[in-house]
Formats: sequence, structure tokens, C-alpha cells
Amino acid sequence: WVLFYREKGVTLTPLPPSKVRIDGSYAVRKSFEVYLFLKNKNFDMIHFPDFEGPAFYSLQAKTEGLAFSRTTMVVGLHGPTRWVMGANIGASLSQESELEVDFMERRSVELADMVWTPSAGMVDWLVKQNWTFPARTYLLPLPPGPEVRASPYRPTPPQSTTTPGIVSSRTFSP
Repeated sequence: WVLFYREKGVTLTPLPPSKVRIDGSYAVRKSFEVYLFLKNKNFDMIHFPDFEGPAFYSLQAKTEGLAFSRTTMVVGLHGPTRWVMGANIGASLSQESELEVDFMERRSVELADMVWTPSAGMVDWLVKQNWTFPARTYLLPLPPGPEVRASPYRPTPPQSTTTPGIVSSRTFSP
């Protein structure tokens, strides 16, 4: 892929092996390795996938003012773990590793400067699972041809519910 993109004028740099030993799950290690690789580089924009939360540590660092102050951080929302397991195969998250990845994916979407997704249905489903989306969330269908434009998308807020002894009135603020 490196040669393919180089011929098109794009530099593709694979993530180098980490020189630092990182204890943790695969998702934690990869996200931290991504942060270590990117933190001293200058980019106008960085695009991350949602799956397994590779943006997590980079977005945490930006939120804390440690890095990326001039970089727009974008998460492409295609299929986070909760969606894949819950909406697609009807399973719930039950393993510690699944809960960890769910947290990293969810927090990455919440902290991103911008989110884009090809699926309004997935966003609406995730909002019902208490996910929070940035104001700059865009519906961008996968391109059938060269003339595709993104449009702003505002998820449908969940309805307030009342259960005996429990009152909940969640609101969605784009």
C-alpha cells in the first residue's frame, strides 16, 4: 500500500513498533502506540477509525492540552463493538475486554472534533445506548460515485422515560 499511495502523492506511514513496553490489552497498547507516534507531529487533520478505539489516547491528550491543539481530530464511525455485537448479532458485551474497548470507542466519538458515518441508523441506535456525539457529526454515505457530499446529521434524542422509583430525562445536545 505504501507504494500504491506514493504514486498518488500520498505518504502512507505504517505504525512502527513501539520502543516502549506497554502493559494492557491489545486495544490499549495500540491506542497508546498511535498517540506516541503522532504526538510530536504536526497535522491539520487526523482521521481515525472507531473500531477498537485507536484514537482514545490521542483524544484524551488533546482534551488535556498535552498535544494536537491545532489538529482537527476526526473519527469515522463504521461499526463500533457495541453496534456489531448488539444491533447486528443480538449479543451483549460481557467480557472485560469488550467493555474496555466499548469505553475507548465511545469516549473517542465523544471527544472527537468531528464524526462522520455512513449510517444514520447506527448513530440513532448508539444514542439510545447513551453515546454522546459532537455537534460536528456528518452523514456521509459510502460513495457510489464521485459526486458524494456530506450533510450534517443530528441524532434523534431518546424519549424521556419514567419507571416506578426511577426518573430519567436525558437530553441530546448537539
